[in-house]
Amino acid sequence: MTQRWGSVHRLLHRFGVDMVRHPGTTSTLGRRLGHFRAWGVDLVVDVGANAGQYGLAIRSMGYRGPIVSIEPLPEAWEELARRVAKDAGWRAVRLALGKSDSRASLFVAENSYSSSLYPITGVHERAAPDAKPVRQIEVDVRRLDPVADDLIGSAGRPLLKLDTQGSELDILEGSGASLDRFAAVHVELSLVPMYAGGPLMGDVIGWLEARDFVLAELEPEFSDPASGRLLQVNGLFFNPAVVMPSAAPGGAKG
Repeated sequence: MTQRWGSVHRLLHRFGVDMVRHPGTTSTLGRRLGHFRAWGVDLVVDVGANAGQYGLAIRSMGYRGPIVSIEPLPEAWEELARRVAKDAGWRAVRLALGKSDSRASLFVAENSYSSSLYPITGVHERAAPDAKPVRQIEVDVRRLDPVADDLIGSAGRPLLKLDTQGSELDILEGSGASLDRFAAVHVELSLVPMYAGGPLMGDVIGWLEARDFVLAELEPEFSDPASGRLLQVNGLFFNPAVVMPSAAPGGAKG
């Protein structure tokens, strides 16, 4: 079957056509796609994009809408920029988001995608030795609120994805009123301290629920390979005021 699939793939490529396997409805990607469709997601703002892994994943699951990927690390951003150049519906922005406008030190991880504005903890480094920092660089940090218009554009039901290695709650706190425009938030949640000073799962869930976002799904993300203990999950939240405004308490938010 694998050989036959490869032959079909190569034949279609000769005619400029691509085909991907559709994720099953019970798989993680399949359930995610179901949520995207149910919520009418028409834009994904991918914060902490690294080289575009999340964008590739949602493209593979069948999402064909626009993507704006945000990444501050120069080497990762260059790879991201090369990748989005092949996709007319995908845009790359070199930027770090946070709680306030500032300059900050970014701890650059050996594996690149674990780079963070927060120092790594021993728990994290023992579970993923290649997450250890190898250098620091200075980056510009902006609040989401003043740049939201540029990122969202005319989208009516954007999704905010946050995989920022400990900065997730900072970005949410810097979102201001712009967060109310998002139909959904897809955010990495830590069950144990992975970055010193970073939030735990309960902190982020509580913050989003206080803003009337509803938790719809938890996806296992990262486990300790030695003990098997689950360390991180992804949470999918939806905003009733955008997804179903007539059913939201008090109607749509202003």
